[in-house]
Amino acid sequence: MVKILYIITQSEMGGAQRYVFDLATNLNKSQYDIHIAHGGSDKGIFDSIEAENLTIHSIKHLIRSISPINDIKAYFELKNLIKSIHPDIVHLNSSKVGILGSMTAKACKVPKIIYTAHGFVFNEPLYPVVKWIYKQAELFNAKRVDRIIAVSEYDKQTGIKAGISDSKLIAIHNGINPNIDFLTKKNALVSLREGSSTLQATKQSHGYRNDKIIGCIANFYRTKGLDILIDAMAKVDAHLFIIGDGQLRENLEAQIQKHDLQDKITLPGQIPNASQYLKAFDLFVLPSRKEGLSYTLLEAQAAQIRIVATKVGGTPEIIQDNANGYLAESNNADDLANKINLAIKKPLASNLANDFTLEKMLEKTQAMYQS
Repeated sequence: MVKILYIITQSEMGGAQRYVFDLATNLNKSQYDIHIAHGGSDKGIFDSIEAENLTIHSIKHLIRSISPINDIKAYFELKNLIKSIHPDIVHLNSSKVGILGSMTAKACKVPKIIYTAHGFVFNEPLYPVVKWIYKQAELFNAKRVDRIIAVSEYDKQTGIKAGISDSKLIAIHNGINPNIDFLTKKNALVSLREGSSTLQATKQSHGYRNDKIIGCIANFYRTKGLDILIDAMAKVDAHLFIIGDGQLRENLEAQIQKHDLQDKITLPGQIPNASQYLKAFDLFVLPSRKEGLSYTLLEAQAAQIRIVATKVGGTPEIIQDNANGYLAESNNADDLANKINLAIKKPLASNLANDFTLEKMLEKTQAMYQS
């Protein structure tokens, strides 16, 4: 039996966490003994019925931000863990864990070290010197790992361009189970409206007149471009739900109030299994500044709703402009508003392609483990 240790920085819901969860809970348990190590004490996404049969380890000092003292302590926590369970494969997820975890796994002489880059940090809009530092960190990390999984062909090619050996990189798209238990449009919309005191107040005081409903599901991080989407809504006649939460909530709320968009934008917070509400929306929008390969776009395709997204990362591998959706320039509220208005007037059908299924992702990942 092959013993795999997945290591990830945070346990809260996000693309990388979803990726680890899907692999860990769907690999054949008769072939793989699976362990998951994550930062912090809260199990987050791994605290569920599906994860009950997995061995979960908390790495107390593993945090997202750079912190020399915590990073050193996390290194020794990981080293002790690896020595105690003797994994055949260590599979690292996120840039921070990629660097710290590969150093630890290499020191412990783990037979195979895999690193999944969920969108290289150096692909973000950064100052040139900061971008260079992140590139050097990834190049340094690449020397210690056996294979690097890029979740999009875009990331694979940018990795090669940055100087990572082609022989170490493999592109494996994220994938989902297409059989999502969506709520009907009516039930999903009723549930969202009833759960939003803001929207109820809007309907009572202003009259709810927007017959088009736009949805977005995202953590409130700068890379998700939610501030750009809020700016774009000033030029769109529709109501927007942004499902999610995070450190930028106060900033986004202030921006909504500043532009007097309270009657057009609702922030219902984090909702478990948010994808089940997708059919409530006439249009799904993802305004990211940077993406690896978005699960929410795949889920929106499975829901067969029209899509507008920004032309970043692996998104053009999912959405072809003017074919199965619309692509806008990132960081450009005017272009995003234009594409949203176009999608409302001229809808395009979007369906999930076979290359983006969970079955395909598992098949390719297991083949890579066994190579």
